Amino acid sequence: MSLAKKAVQGGLYLTINYFVLFILGFVSNIILARLLSPEHYGIFALGLFFFDVVQRIRLFGFKSALIHKKEPSPEEISTHFLLHLIFSAVVILLCLLVSPLISIKYDRAIVEVFLVLALICLFDNEGLGATPSALLEKELRYREFSLINFFAFFLSAFAAIVSALAGMGVWSLVIQRATFNLVLFIGCWLVSPWKLSLRKIRLNRGAATWFLREQGVFLWIVGLMGYVVLSFDDFLVGTLVGVTALGFYSMAYNISKMPLGFLSNFIQVAFPTYSKLQDDKEKLSFAYDLTNGFLVRFGFVASIMLLFVAREAVILLLGEKWLPSVILIQLLVLYSLMRPLQDAMGSVSIALGKVKEYSHLSILQGILMFTLTPVMTYFYQAKGAAISVGLIVLLGVVLLQRSLRERIEINNFRIYLYPGVAALVSSLAYLGIFLNYEFTFNLWFVLFLKIGLLLLVYSSVLFLLEGKVLIGRFRYLLSVVYGK
Repeated sequence: MSLAKKAVQGGLYLTINYFVLFILGFVSNIILARLLSPEHYGIFALGLFFFDVVQRIRLFGFKSALIHKKEPSPEEISTHFLLHLIFSAVVILLCLLVSPLISIKYDRAIVEVFLVLALICLFDNEGLGATPSALLEKELRYREFSLINFFAFFLSAFAAIVSALAGMGVWSLVIQRATFNLVLFIGCWLVSPWKLSLRKIRLNRGAATWFLREQGVFLWIVGLMGYVVLSFDDFLVGTLVGVTALGFYSMAYNISKMPLGFLSNFIQVAFPTYSKLQDDKEKLSFAYDLTNGFLVRFGFVASIMLLFVAREAVILLLGEKWLPSVILIQLLVLYSLMRPLQDAMGSVSIALGKVKEYSHLSILQGILMFTLTPVMTYFYQAKGAAISVGLIVLLGVVLLQRSLRERIEINNFRIYLYPGVAALVSSLAYLGIFLNYEFTFNLWFVLFLKIGLLLLVYSSVLFLLEGKVLIGRFRYLLSVVYGK
């Protein structure tokens, strides 16, 4: 099977899987939001923040390095497994050591959540599940990966709802995470192309040095600064504003990711594809144009829908107690649009071995997060954090694109202009109707009316501007899948 066919089929598997999980997650999140309080979400988010801070020491990007390596040897794979095992054990030990320090400032429930999250990290995709999941991705075996992910998601959602109904509060969210990690861990090992053998497992010093020095250090910097950009705002809101405010912010953040969540599937497939095409500029440029063009076209329409239907969606699905999340969802639109683009461009940088340059950008974003976001949060509370993180990720997209131009031909006119025009016309049509007329219909009817209007105008304008190109791309994908 050709690389293009594997990549497209992988994207289709992951997309189908995403939409199935989206519906399942959508329903389960609504149920949990009604059973749990904003305070529960705030406690979990703060405990997760502290765990993620400590676990930074194990996130050297070993998975990405293994995928990037064209033909890893059995010794290199074995070394990869042992590195993840050793670093995960160190994380658990450090969490136990620092927990007394956290308890000085924060409630006991936060510390307990922190410690349990540390214990279950041994089985996640940066622990003992890292090697099999990396090899599945490397071989583009996304059909198996999608099925495993489905069962993990389904069972974890079921466990969380049962726990919430039993009155377990914040522990329902912890149980959800633990169940997902364990099921994914077991599933990946069952279908892994590499089987663990205690007699053959060895730590190769040369391979370990390569993972750590040649790739790991820079990928670790990228991961650390990326985490700062994506999570330091949670800490600031929880500490400066309060746990309840963090609950609203956390819910808004999760909702802002939902419409664009499936785009991560294409980024996931694109990374090993870019790695295999790293020496072919023409094919690499085409793959980049195809992937980013798709991200932008779906991203723009998802963003305007988040902006204009957030209020009705929150009231109908989560209940009026979550109304303070609405303005935060709207302010996080820039972040929700730029985040997939930064991830996509970052995957190209890593696939091309430009991890040093990517790490420099990440450091700049981290500095801004430590300087700009605290000031914005202090003066404007959670709203300031939402604005700040969006601007920082936008800067990352701009600078990443500049660094990639020497290796890839990038046509911003083709990627951004037409979807930008379609989004603008859709927004003007919405404002022209809903600002001039007050609708007294059922709230469900208003929600679907808004969604329908935005989709109709956006898709119509986009088709008028580039219908032939879109049809050509669609036919190309079909020809790849069916080998025509």
